[in-house]
Amino acid sequence: MKKYLPLIIAILLLALAYLTGYSKYIGLAWYGKATLIGGAGGIILTLGAYWFDKNRLNITLIALFAITTAVTYYYARIFIDSADFEPTAGFVWYIGYHIGVALFIPTVAYILQKILPQSASIE
Repeated sequence: MKKYLPLIIAILLLALAYLTGYSKYIGLAWYGKATLIGGAGGIILTLGAYWFDKNRLNITLIALFAITTAVTYYYARIFIDSADFEPTAGFVWYIGYHIGVALFIPTVAYILQKILPQSASIE
């Protein structure tokens, strides 16, 4: 249970920000359903990192950064070359928003894993 403490705290922080409306100020409230979908994705990614290895959140974050960069590059290239500026811009924003919220959970869990005493974050 102690192993999952950073994940549990990260989930509670996202839920608290979402339910109190504070998420509007930290940029996680553009679209309510996307916040929940992205948050669920972040939970799944973090659980996967814990399942593979208890200290793999750093590798997960690096992989997610690479995926985010690739997705951004792919859609930005279409966006720059596109005659349909507005629809493409909206789609890029929508995809980026989901990814941003999904990264919130593993990022906070990783930070908490480093801040909390080792006995609280390992096994």
